[in-house]
Amino acid sequence: MASSSRQANLGRIGEIVQVAVRHGFGYLLDERRGRGGDEEWVTSRGRHLREMLDELGPTFVKFGQLLSTRPDVMPPDMIAELRQLQDAVTPFGYPEIERVIREELGQPIERLFLEFDPEPLAAASIGQVHRAVLPNGRKVVVKVQRPDAPARIESDLSLMRQLAGFVKERVKALEFIDVGEIVDEFARSIRQELDYRQEARNADAFCRNFAGNKHVVVPRTYWSYTRERVLTLEYLEGVQLRDIELDAWSMDQRRELAYIVAEAWLTMIFRHGFFHGDPHPANILVLAPDTIGLVDFGLCGKLTDADMSKLTALFIDAASENIEALPKRLADLGVVYPREREAELVARKAAAIAANPEIANITKEIQVERGKKVFLTSCFACHMADGKGLPNVFPPLAGSDFLKADKDRAVRVVTKGLSGPITVNGKPFNNLMPPQQFSDEQIADVLTYVLNSWGNDFGTVSVADVKRVHSQN
Repeated sequence: MASSSRQANLGRIGEIVQVAVRHGFGYLLDERRGRGGDEEWVTSRGRHLREMLDELGPTFVKFGQLLSTRPDVMPPDMIAELRQLQDAVTPFGYPEIERVIREELGQPIERLFLEFDPEPLAAASIGQVHRAVLPNGRKVVVKVQRPDAPARIESDLSLMRQLAGFVKERVKALEFIDVGEIVDEFARSIRQELDYRQEARNADAFCRNFAGNKHVVVPRTYWSYTRERVLTLEYLEGVQLRDIELDAWSMDQRRELAYIVAEAWLTMIFRHGFFHGDPHPANILVLAPDTIGLVDFGLCGKLTDADMSKLTALFIDAASENIEALPKRLADLGVVYPREREAELVARKAAAIAANPEIANITKEIQVERGKKVFLTSCFACHMADGKGLPNVFPPLAGSDFLKADKDRAVRVVTKGLSGPITVNGKPFNNLMPPQQFSDEQIADVLTYVLNSWGNDFGTVSVADVKRVHSQN
């Protein structure tokens, strides 16, 4: 048996080598050859990599999808191509579906369901999804695992570990990355997906988290029809986000839908600390112009309070264009870049200022816009952490005493908030916001925008208003 397994692995390795050579990666096998200076190759390498992974099969396709989320490992041109990988394969036959369901649920399909569509809605590397109707008339989707999925995935993971060692030795550009750790990360995630009970628990958690949210629907789990290799969920009637007819949507409708999707994921990250880890357009259903449904909960992630604090800091620095801080923020989150790329980020900004000295003297308009973004972003981050809900993308602290303040108090609080830490209702308000220096005129412009964008009818805040408040402190 061991000899047969080794023979199969050797055959698979031979196949991988042939596919790699056919798609232009043969130079990795010959130390005397190189493609670094080949301009045509550099422009097409992402497409070749995508086509190679696609040809190698479902496990490698899923690995490519993981790599598409790692800009710290892959260059932008390759990421753009890998994002096009589709986890779709030929469906397996109805007799195998019947066998898996009988083995897992202990009954034949005809006794378990009033209806069961033999044609799958979708077929992927681990399983496929069928529409069905329960005895009580409820419409459901049933995900059934491929009979050979665990054995095939373990075999491919074993080969990936061998290939990781080879890449580590041959691809000098990835010396700063532990390629083996990336394969191990992939192995952990795909093994989790093999147990559909874990996906069911994830779906239940999302149901609880979004209970009462009128814009986000999560399907209910039917546990009596769920086991390790069979998952039964409520059927959601909708259109995949990638398939909506944009011509039929007005710009306002498109904007509202984008806000709803963004709000859903920001809520997962900053409030729940538990997020959907595979948010591609096929996993988001549009149920109505103002309602989305989430599906496919096999890959999810959890964030600690420390993780959320680090993400909030990154979010604020990105919005406030605090470029120098970004490499450290990313490193705090475990994102590793080559040292030269970190230095390049800061050096490019310094070079731009050196070449154009006027950039150093940021115009009033630019600095005012930056102040608006910094302050609103800080409001947003505090609001999410406070757990009060998110009525829009950059909401005020809805319902707080701050909004009921008179004009002078609002000027005083916001002015202090632009230059240092403050608290509102005993809560840290902008503790992660970098201090900003603004003139009285700039502060007046920022205040006019911020306060009136929150619906306070204060009118224009003048320089005299700011000076009067300062004189009272």
